[in-house]
Amino acid sequence: MVLHLDLALPGGPLSRNFRWWPALAAFTLGCKPDAFPLMADMFAIEWGEVDFHDGACDDGCDQTPFTVINTSEDEVVLSMPRGHDREHICLDGYPEGVDFRDQTMAPNARVEVRASVCNYLQGELNTPGEDPPRPVEGSLVFGASGQDATLDIPWSFVPVRLQGGVDTAQ
Repeated sequence: MVLHLDLALPGGPLSRNFRWWPALAAFTLGCKPDAFPLMADMFAIEWGEVDFHDGACDDGCDQTPFTVINTSEDEVVLSMPRGHDREHICLDGYPEGVDFRDQTMAPNARVEVRASVCNYLQGELNTPGEDPPRPVEGSLVFGASGQDATLDIPWSFVPVRLQGGVDTAQ
């Protein structure tokens, strides 16, 4: 999202792109904004169509690795304050029904997380030729000790059942 402001100056309206205004405001007010210490090497996970035919995803489909990085010079505790959506998503190394465990991260440390699609709920399966497709959506939410902000990585997939090239939607 880009914020556009129209400034009324003596010479008439002047449209400016103010992507930098929060930094200017912090500098002008004399306060240093606290930087959130976590970032990821992936902004979103979009699996697209995922085929659940014959239990194909019982152990997870399309495992996608990404890295969470502690960008600060302080130790932080990495957590998933709301857990993760165990009804749809599997995290490698966490058995079914087990949430992500808090992990202490040294300064500039990295933690690899491997997420995959595991299931869909009744009514979420897409039917043949459904247009537009109905994705299942959610977010992996990571927190850091002492911070109210979170690192959110949205995810989505479209559940289908393909049998010999035909989507049965059963």
